[in-house]
Amino acid sequence: GSLSKKLSKVFVERGGELLLHTEAVKISQRKKRISHITVHNKLENEMYKICPKWVVCNSELTSLVEIVNSTCNTYKKYKSNIKQRKAEISALTFFLGLSIDLKDLGIMNTGVWNSRIQEESVVKSPVDPILNPDPLLYPHFYYTIYSNFDSSLAPIGKSNITAFFYAKRDMFDKAIKDDGNRKGKSYTFLKKDLANNFITALSNDLNIADLKKYVEVIEVGTPISNIHFTKNHNGSCFGWDMVPGQMMDNQMTQVTPFKNLFLAGQWTFPGGGVPTVMVSGINAANMVPV
Repeated sequence: GSLSKKLSKVFVERGGELLLHTEAVKISQRKKRISHITVHNKLENEMYKICPKWVVCNSELTSLVEIVNSTCNTYKKYKSNIKQRKAEISALTFFLGLSIDLKDLGIMNTGVWNSRIQEESVVKSPVDPILNPDPLLYPHFYYTIYSNFDSSLAPIGKSNITAFFYAKRDMFDKAIKDDGNRKGKSYTFLKKDLANNFITALSNDLNIADLKKYVEVIEVGTPISNIHFTKNHNGSCFGWDMVPGQMMDNQMTQVTPFKNLFLAGQWTFPGGGVPTVMVSGINAANMVPV
């Protein structure tokens, strides 16, 4: 959040305009250049056109190619290539706000990686953790205590912890289907059940038997949450899947079939992750003629 606010502030200070609550619904081209973009303002329910000189896009590519209005053969091949690529799986994430400062208990770590493949409950589990990302059954357990890294990230005397588990959307889709294709009791119960198991696993790992009583805030993000907030294909958290056919020289380049459209973000070179997408942003900025 802080990084986004800083970037937004710099953008506006340098003459940019932020169009919030808007969505590009159609991209038109002429002579291999983007001529105009049709935008929908969701708050005012209005449509209008933007005629850009240069375009840098960091949105999910399978959605982007669906709104580009072009019939040229070069673009058709480009679109087909994107449609054949496989997105990375999604994730289940937890955020905990605790009423205690973990450093007062001698817990000074900022990031903890715990391999649990020797635990009996994990070894005997027939469950694929990717399909059912239960923290009690997951073979690897990683969490970050951000307040240990930067004390300003939590109020005095308190802590916050974030954890991440790879997950497919299947079980969450089923819960929504069971609720009549909406986020109802089944979906809510599933999130609560996984959250309780996360607290139990974390309590065991931190050796704090009564950790649950210190939990003041808990937020759970599912693959469905990722789809809602990012519109990434299947809630992908790192762009394209890291397989040989999609890595290194096989990654999507930042140039496109259109002379004034460049790519940035996790769906293009050099790939997913905060440092790498920042590199892609710098690269894209340098591609735009001054």
